Amino acid sequence: MKKENKNPVYFGLTNDIIFGWIMKSEENCLAIIRAILPELNITSIVHKEIHHDITPVASTRGVRFDAVVQDDQKRYYDIEMQVENTGDLGKRARYYQSQIDNETLMKGQTFHNTKESFVILLCAFDPFSHGLRRYQFHQYEDTIQDLRLDTYYMCYLSIQRGRKVKYQMIWQELSM
Repeated sequence: MKKENKNPVYFGLTNDIIFGWIMKSEENCLAIIRAILPELNITSIVHKEIHHDITPVASTRGVRFDAVVQDDQKRYYDIEMQVENTGDLGKRARYYQSQIDNETLMKGQTFHNTKESFVILLCAFDPFSHGLRRYQFHQYEDTIQDLRLDTYYMCYLSIQRGRKVKYQMIWQELSM
């Protein structure tokens, strides 16, 4: 006779296997990006890779992107799940951004060919302790905030740890 498990184990979005499985679906990737960045009006995904490794040269640090996605307007998205606050999200995002640029800007191309890209860090914690569900960062001139350096856009999204969110509720949680 099979014993009933009275304490089932919950594997949520922060579990690497579950996150990878969810991100394999084009529909899920599109829904997540649309929920986080609705102003971009993304209509489709033309390419995606799960657990994409980049190792530039043997002596430098590589990266393993959780999910790299390209949309119908040739914009790139690196979507990462962060479960531990190591205090280096800004530097991590900067490095991930540089690796996207390194992989998408080909030899001989000018910097005008640099692809628009976004680093999205889904956090299982509030990375800045301000209680926001979504943090957005741009590069501005310190005294003239209307003067924006056209480099990149980063978005941090905080998902509260310990909350058991049903799969169908994820999209609601992301868009809050």
